[in-house]
Amino acid sequence: MSLFHLDTRTYEVVFVLGGPGAGKGTQCSLLVERYGLIHLSAGDLLREERKRGTELASMINTYIKEGKIVPAEVTVGLLRYEEGGRADRREGEREGRK
Repeated sequence: MSLFHLDTRTYEVVFVLGGPGAGKGTQCSLLVERYGLIHLSAGDLLREERKRGTELASMINTYIKEGKIVPAEVTVGLLRYEEGGRADRREGEREGRK
């Protein structure tokens, strides 16, 4: 699957926004626990990608070192890629695959 693969499935999305230390992670944990939602953190995904040492990681590192915001296309691409993989895994589990 390409990083920017267009997924035609439909999802309901809840955004949890706030400054550092505001409790976003805590609230998301509660949403996962109580409602079975999936928690995708853009910051976590960017940090994970940076560790991979890929071309994309290098580009992300450059933006961060320069104090710039990583382009939305990159962040959204990572979110879509991650959600697509999770959706594929859930479908496999429903069908008895692992």
